[in-house]
Amino acid sequence: MGLVNDVNMLVKLYAEGGIEICSPEEKIGPSQSNGDQGFMIRTFIQPDGDVIMYVSKEVFSCPDIWRQHHEKIRNKVDCIRRLRRMVKWIWILSPLLFLTGYVGLGFEQIWRIVPVSILTVIPFALKPILKLYFRLRIEKEIKHVCS
Repeated sequence: MGLVNDVNMLVKLYAEGGIEICSPEEKIGPSQSNGDQGFMIRTFIQPDGDVIMYVSKEVFSCPDIWRQHHEKIRNKVDCIRRLRRMVKWIWILSPLLFLTGYVGLGFEQIWRIVPVSILTVIPFALKPILKLYFRLRIEKEIKHVCS
């Protein structure tokens, strides 16, 4: 379930142009600064790494809300780090899978070429497959947001 949430968050980041993190979870009463319904802390993280944050004056007297908001931001950043780490490890393990297949199975007999080839092709094919998957998911989400 964690990986599914990470992927959904990443799709939302690109499809909607960013991720909004608000504290507290529900809107509070009228904000003193602009007169509309608001949050005490609102952070918007864009795909290029820009961060926009609104902090109301009331937060300075409520350190628990600040800690709660900081924890939410840390969870989102950790999610992105996990996905980046996973992609990095796929590229590190790809040559190792090939070498394992070659050393373990060898090419002495023709039927052993197939498993070694599969161990070689799958990791390298994974990147374009994942790129296509994310592109399709993001396009679908953008169409949903725009309609």
